Amino acid sequence: KSHGARFRVVVEPDGGVSAARNRVLAEARAGIVCFLDDDALPWPGWLAALRAAWADATPRVAAVGGPIRPVFGKPPPGWLVFHLLYLVGALDLGDRRRVLDQSPAVGYVWGGNMSVRVAAAAEIGGLDPERGIRPEAPEDAGEEEDLQRRLAAAGYEVWYEPAAGIQHLVSAAWLTAAHLRRKMRGRALAEARRGAR
Repeated sequence: KSHGARFRVVVEPDGGVSAARNRVLAEARAGIVCFLDDDALPWPGWLAALRAAWADATPRVAAVGGPIRPVFGKPPPGWLVFHLLYLVGALDLGDRRRVLDQSPAVGYVWGGNMSVRVAAAAEIGGLDPERGIRPEAPEDAGEEEDLQRRLAAAGYEVWYEPAAGIQHLVSAAWLTAAHLRRKMRGRALAEARRGAR
């Protein structure tokens, strides 16, 4: 049954995706917002799965996200083996709902398929737009991971909900050696900033 869709279009011209997401958080009229990238298609039941997870959540849950499966417009190159699929936005953390621990590679949901409790995000200052526009790591600045680390430090939980999945439409530009180098360089710089060699 339809109750009539109501929506507003809000434009944030400065600062990249993190600034745009902060604008959404500031403008939100609901307690939870869902982020879905423009190159993504939600699975059937995506919104229902997120609603179910949030219905089960305590007030200490601040973010819920789900799997991201790549969809290729052309066959992927031979070097794109399973353990490198994260380079094209793939995320699969298993088939059960669980609390994430912010450990590398398996402890975060990703911003392209993430829902957030507005009050919790506001409490910690939202996303850090500078992390998303630094010239040294434009592809992998980690602003969503930073948000989740700060939420956890403030006592909140981040959940993974396997039923709330999306398909990520992978552009041909992401299937190049140049993209691989940018992503790997960004990861290396991020790890170096955290003290890795």
